[in-house]
Amino acid sequence: MRFFHAIALSARYLFGHFRKYLFLFIALSFGFAFITVITSLSAGMRDAVFQAAQLHYGGDLFVLGFDRSPEIMIHVKDGKAVDEAIAISQLNPQAVLYRTNCFETAALYFNGKAVRQKNVFGVDWDAEASLFDAVDMSRGEDEEVNLDGGDTIIISAPVAKLLGAKIGDTVLLQVDTLTGQKNSADLRIAGIISDASLFGYYRSFMDRRALNALLGMDSDEYSSAGLLFSDLKGIDEKAARLHNSISSLLQSAPYMADRDDFSYQLSRSWDGVRYFVLSLPVYVSQVTELLFALQGGSYILFAMMLLIVFTSSVLTYRLILHERRMEFATMQAMGLGEGSLFAVLFFEGAILTLLSTLCGFLFSHVILFILSRFSYDAIPGFEIFLRNGRLSAEFSPATIAANVGIVLSAVVLALLGPALKSLRADLAQVLAGGE
Repeated sequence: MRFFHAIALSARYLFGHFRKYLFLFIALSFGFAFITVITSLSAGMRDAVFQAAQLHYGGDLFVLGFDRSPEIMIHVKDGKAVDEAIAISQLNPQAVLYRTNCFETAALYFNGKAVRQKNVFGVDWDAEASLFDAVDMSRGEDEEVNLDGGDTIIISAPVAKLLGAKIGDTVLLQVDTLTGQKNSADLRIAGIISDASLFGYYRSFMDRRALNALLGMDSDEYSSAGLLFSDLKGIDEKAARLHNSISSLLQSAPYMADRDDFSYQLSRSWDGVRYFVLSLPVYVSQVTELLFALQGGSYILFAMMLLIVFTSSVLTYRLILHERRMEFATMQAMGLGEGSLFAVLFFEGAILTLLSTLCGFLFSHVILFILSRFSYDAIPGFEIFLRNGRLSAEFSPATIAANVGIVLSAVVLALLGPALKSLRADLAQVLAGGE
């Protein structure tokens, strides 16, 4: 039987007797919708974490300098050597972002209220403005935010609420200098980021050179150099290459595979500035462990739904193919081989699966839209998995294709047993009306 003739025969029977397959069509559609929701939400939550972490830390791969004299501070003194090491590594990042971080020693004051900041990041706005485009941020009437000039600051919405401050208000930023003295500056609020997550709650951004001046650092010094790539593919190999380059030029910590290694190396003693190379997954390894746990749960749900799809397919095909035994026997008596008949059944299952998965894919968008309307504020710490306060899905063509393939495989496996039983039944007995 020719290929296209088999497909045409399969389609003709399927659409002519669609009512018989309606239960299976509904089961497959709902099953695929559920599977799509699980996989797309899992990917969306992962991307939300890494997108938030990329903005927070300023890149995908980092070189940090830690100075233990007199107290440990994040401080890169030899920027030229770091730039040379990055060039030697030949990683060709999209950009290198230089940041100064005033870590846990800063506070904001406004109208008699004070809020301590966990991180005050000094950024080069021209290089980093694009990172803030995807951020849910109040920008004032002119919708323009610019940290150049050193007299503006971006703060988080929770901190703005605690201070009672709004766009355009002037707050006082107080920091500890490198020598342990207090220094302060009046800064106008240029933007307020709606971020109550682990990363963004007590965090603010200002011009790097202005923050350097407050801390007593030279204008060209910084705390970290962040290498920005198009994605995280091969990030561990890139981290190893950069570490080798840094180690050849500067005093550096050993290569670190996780956050525990990083914490251990920070607890050790050294003289001067020691350089650390960290990738974004290592920086957020504790969060990614939680992500892996969530993904593990999603795989269990995936397997349960796949079992339901398989069971529904087996039951449906047992009933339908038992009814069609006379039809198959007649076609075999006319000279149609067992392989040709199985090809017809296979294409019936394939067409049904494709139609079901298409409907399921569309239905999954409805489910995801409804889920995105809910508030998840009641779940502590869940904000880190949200994008702009909402659940977001990531539809990967490769994942969708894999899901379709898995569902099709389940349908074919469910079809196999009943099909072989029907096609291999005694021809004379079936034509005579026997079971």
